[in-house]
Amino acid sequence: MIGAVAVGMFHKAELGIIIAAAHYISSIIIGILLRFYKGTEGKIQNTRYKNNHRRRRKNIFSYAVTELIAAKKNDGRTFGELLGDSIKESINTLFLVGGFIILFSVVTRIFIVTGFLDAIGGLIIILLRPLGLTEAMILPLISGFFEITNGSNLASQAQAPLIHQLIIANAIIAWSGLSVHAQVATMVNGTDISLKPYFFSRILQGILAAIVTIFIFTFSGERIETTFAPFVQGFNIHNGWLFTLIIFVGIIICSLIIALLLNILKKIKIIFFHFHG
Repeated sequence: MIGAVAVGMFHKAELGIIIAAAHYISSIIIGILLRFYKGTEGKIQNTRYKNNHRRRRKNIFSYAVTELIAAKKNDGRTFGELLGDSIKESINTLFLVGGFIILFSVVTRIFIVTGFLDAIGGLIIILLRPLGLTEAMILPLISGFFEITNGSNLASQAQAPLIHQLIIANAIIAWSGLSVHAQVATMVNGTDISLKPYFFSRILQGILAAIVTIFIFTFSGERIETTFAPFVQGFNIHNGWLFTLIIFVGIIICSLIIALLLNILKKIKIIFFHFHG
């Protein structure tokens, strides 16, 4: 976010704090919200899981070492075999990631060449105009829907005010693109991990990251080059670092208070929360 996007794409290192802060803040909010995802389902019936969970709570480090040794014994491969397999898996993963990036970059290019982009551009601008965003952000938005790198780069090059570029770039980074989603789906294939909460959390974080970007940019002392979202006009705090720090501290304090209240409610058995591994 700081090196590749702020420096490499926008060529403005000072934007790194705005980009990074928007994603850290939105990630913390998403984490708090996901705490309640399926938090009231039925009790865990797996006795083995309960025993392991109890052991882990006593000493997480000794539990991790014990599980590591047990996994090594059950695997049966020598160190040399493990090293070779890890290198092969790493190379395959690199090819996989690169292949998905190329695939979705080609898909985006096909949309541009065939005129499909122009066809759906009219629909997208209907959504952008109420937000005050310019038509120049249509291509970055569509490209970023498929692939994060190309979309972010196009957003940084668009003929639009800096605030517009940052909003779209941060929304794209938070969304991650279908390319990353396909990579994640491939990685978790064959496991019991559900992609549904991941997918919806990407959508929600994209929206939150864009909103947080507006306020951080506005409060950071940067001057908005065109009228954008009238409800944020008139705010101006010259120390963006201080404002970002205040937001971080506020979220952490609120998170600790919420966690403490939930723990108290659980202890006195007013509300039951069940945790899943």
